[in-house]
Amino acid sequence: MITRLLFCLLFAAGSALAQAPKPITPEPAPAKPPALAQPEKPATAEPEIAALILAGEEGTLSSQMAGRISSIKVGLGDGFKKGAALIEFDCSEQRAQLQAADAEYRGARETHLARLRLQALGAAGELDVTLAAAAAERARSQVDFRRAQMAYCRVKAPFGGNVARLRVKASESVPAGQPLIDLVNTNILKAQIFVPASWTASARRATSFGFR
Repeated sequence: MITRLLFCLLFAAGSALAQAPKPITPEPAPAKPPALAQPEKPATAEPEIAALILAGEEGTLSSQMAGRISSIKVGLGDGFKKGAALIEFDCSEQRAQLQAADAEYRGARETHLARLRLQALGAAGELDVTLAAAAAERARSQVDFRRAQMAYCRVKAPFGGNVARLRVKASESVPAGQPLIDLVNTNILKAQIFVPASWTASARRATSFGFR
């Protein structure tokens, strides 16, 4: 009887243990994937725009006479001052023509003075004096013309600067109008730039630009 009672107690205890709720173990949370590294944003850089640097003054000097070049005083890239002689022509023929014109003028002037003295003595008429004066004036104009031609024998710089290009060589014969030398004034510079359309909204007169 005691044995049967003990068995019943053990059976009841086992049933109670079987029906007792089991403790709930929380499931581990799923691991999050590693965050992707975000690329660093590059610093906003100011746009670079090409600029064309131009000389403030530039020009090509041409020959004003036909002749042979005797000497070239400057070379490519050389500097010079305003009024400096750059190229010289052989003007021996023009010099002789000037001397002949000057001699003719002196003779015509003496003839005019002689006619005036004769007119004072009553030995020459008004027409003779007028014709002599016209001849003297014509001879003087020839002297001025020859002197103007002599000025073409020396090519002078119209401004100070540098030689950009030599188009001729010494001892070369050139016609009138032949380009001789290209000059630039590097003392005065200008910059030409083409800006993006987006700049036009903010660019105003006196806007500053940096150049490198």
